Amino acid sequence: MQQFLEQNAEAIENYDFMDDSEKAGFENKFQAFARANKAEIGTFLPEAEFYDDLIPVIYNSFYNDREWEDFFVSEVETMIRIFIQDPEKDEDGVDNFSKLESMGLSKLTEGPFGKKLLSLLIKQIDHSDPYISHKFLALVANYWISSLPDASAIDKLKSKLSDSNWQIRWLAHAGLTSPVIREHTGDINIPFSDKVKYFLRNYFGDPNKPKR
Repeated sequence: MQQFLEQNAEAIENYDFMDDSEKAGFENKFQAFARANKAEIGTFLPEAEFYDDLIPVIYNSFYNDREWEDFFVSEVETMIRIFIQDPEKDEDGVDNFSKLESMGLSKLTEGPFGKKLLSLLIKQIDHSDPYISHKFLALVANYWISSLPDASAIDKLKSKLSDSNWQIRWLAHAGLTSPVIREHTGDINIPFSDKVKYFLRNYFGDPNKPKR
């Protein structure tokens, strides 16, 4: 595994800058290697020096492959656990939730196990830490639910429409009133005062940028 990474270090590092044909070529190469070394992938990759650069390669290669469901479930569970254990920003100003977002979760909604991954995120919306709960609500409302209008996600957002925090109510409303979701929910109203606060969010706080 280490030998493969070292031999392809330049391609991994420059993957985001490749054109479509170059990306497809490297993805095919990585897929062949990964399928032949699947047992090693799950234990080795998270510790690999090039892992962050490999994430988009892995996701584009296997997001639609049912055989990789356990790998992706483990990935999401691990990133959730890391963020909950240490939700503060690191020395570079990046918190562990940003790393979770960067995993390409919206891409995974297109795969056959998207609902299972979504269920892991939904559970955290009821986390006892309001900051953590807020972050996961924003992730589900802004990205996941419009791509994967799952009934459990819709019900969870509906339950937040009466929350005492106006920012939580706003996020739930925003997620439920996206064009795709509106087909399942119809019109949903929100207090006029919440609209005013969102308009003046530089003063009242941006619901999409929760603070501890």
